[in-house]
This record gives sequence, C-alpha cells and structure tokens, in this order.
Amino acid sequence: MSNAHIINLLAGWENQLADKRIEHLTEVPIAKGDSVKIDALAETYHLSRQQIIAHLLHSALLQVEESIPYIPGNKIIRIEEGDPLYEDVGKMPNYLAIKRRLDSH
Repeated sequence: MSNAHIINLLAGWENQLADKRIEHLTEVPIAKGDSVKIDALAETYHLSRQQIIAHLLHSALLQVEESIPYIPGNKIIRIEEGDPLYEDVGKMPNYLAIKRRLDSH
C-alpha cells in the first residue's frame, strides 16, 4: 500500500494547508491509545482533533479505494492499445455503484 496520501497529508499539515471545514459530523468510538496519538498530532501540528481525524480518515479511504483488487472476468469491455481489457468481477464495480447511489442523495 502506498504511503503517498499520508506523506502529502503530513506535508500539508507542516505547511498549514489543512482544510479547516468539516462537512459531516460523525461520532466514532476509538481506542484510548489512538485518542492519545490524535491529540499528540493535533498539538504538534496546531490543528483541531476533528481536523486530524477527518484528514486521517480521508487519506485512509483513498488508500483503501486504491487497494481494492481488480479481478478480471471473461468479458472483454474494450481494447486499449491492442490489448483486451476485461470487466472487473471484483468488489470495485459494486463499491462504485453504491458510492454513486449514496452520493446522489
């Protein structure tokens, strides 16, 4: 799994480029040790707890999306540069459809 999102996140925090808005409030119980780490990051980077949690969650979700495996099926959906591209029979197509449906509400 690539750390690029986390590296970019830390660079943004270092340069105080963190997005200061929170669009949706969600309560989530977390382990005490993780809570301490969040507080330490917030104090270190002069950001709120909520900003740290929101940015970490966003970066983790990007990495999860990138890590959902492509599983080629039998059906060719198009040809790219002479090579067949097979339909994805893994979780990604269903995930994307659900995400689109939820985003449209």
